Amino acid sequence: MAKKKVLIISANECSKAPFYPIYPTGELYIAKQLESKFQVRIMNLEFYNISQFQRDFKQFQADITLFSVRNKINITPKLRSAVTYVKKQKKPFFVGGTAATLFRKLAEEYLEIPPKQIITGEFESLMHQIFPGIPNANNIEKVSMPDGSFLNYTEKELINRDREFGIECKRGCPFNCIYCGNHLFSGKKIRKRKISTVVKNICDLYSHGISNFFFVDAIFNYPRNYSYGVCVALSKKNLPRANFNAFIYPSNIGSRECEIWKKINLRITLGADGLSEKSLRGWNKPFTHKELLSSLKILKKNRINYVLSLMLGSPGQTISDIKKELNFLEKINPPRASIVVGAFSNPELDAIAGEKNKKDLPEGVFISPLVNIKELNKYINSKRNLYEKRKWSVVNLTKKIIKKQK
Repeated sequence: MAKKKVLIISANECSKAPFYPIYPTGELYIAKQLESKFQVRIMNLEFYNISQFQRDFKQFQADITLFSVRNKINITPKLRSAVTYVKKQKKPFFVGGTAATLFRKLAEEYLEIPPKQIITGEFESLMHQIFPGIPNANNIEKVSMPDGSFLNYTEKELINRDREFGIECKRGCPFNCIYCGNHLFSGKKIRKRKISTVVKNICDLYSHGISNFFFVDAIFNYPRNYSYGVCVALSKKNLPRANFNAFIYPSNIGSRECEIWKKINLRITLGADGLSEKSLRGWNKPFTHKELLSSLKILKKNRINYVLSLMLGSPGQTISDIKKELNFLEKINPPRASIVVGAFSNPELDAIAGEKNKKDLPEGVFISPLVNIKELNKYINSKRNLYEKRKWSVVNLTKKIIKKQK
């Protein structure tokens, strides 16, 4: 008896600057749970115009179709066209992913689908609802990790591009950063994999030619001893071409961490997001300005070539506050910096924003309503030459780099 066909569609089209090309990690996780009992295919919309999508969809003849939507900005006319086409085929389909969870009403209305077609939350714990033969997997150790098998059922372009493969050591986040939906999507309880399982997964992917990895944990170095153990285990493997990347929590940094990070070639992004007590509280960050300064000193002492991540325009910030933040950034002069003007919105930030400034902002972007956007952009432009000289990146979300939905 032929296996039923499942098509998983990744709606993420962010493969060009200021975004980074990534692997469809969530989609690969789902496919891994299904591949033994179903014929699976993953389609990434970034590789298709709508005519090509319709052609390949018709050719595959899926019995069930799953759309995975990562960010609010992926709810686009292209996605709507794809969903509309699939609806006409009169076969089961569902829309899920982080954006569908956080922006359920938007997904329902914009994609014109009934509530029963939206799947929210962690998909592996809901598998049985759609696939009765596949058990739910609330225990993260029972969730099979993607391996080289995905090369058989998705586009070969994924392996040929400079992408980072998402490695999941644990799920859940106990913190409540206001711009982040991780704790809403995967829960606040931290569920860890065995370190040996994580390392084996990395080694398997490496054997298939994948050498760039990103630890997708909400905070890689929390809990501290667990992440240190992962790095120690990796240091004992022969992976000379491997590169690792992770977001680091500023409170859990010491000389031993710096030493092992250098040993495995872990490129770190220090998730500061604010450089003052006011901005840290605005973003609801789980550390203090004093703790951040202590971590910066440790990184400098150990000569770690890190990226400092800064987000401008937290709730309550004024243009004066932002200028002070940038002046402080220039003073501490980190090796690299990633400056994001604004943040991607979510329901909580939308409630803070109200209607003020919305007419001057792209769809799905938040910045403090107390900030005059034109004045801000003028000030950011005045810093361009200095930041280019220091090789600091600036992504200004307040500029209309994202088309509004029509």
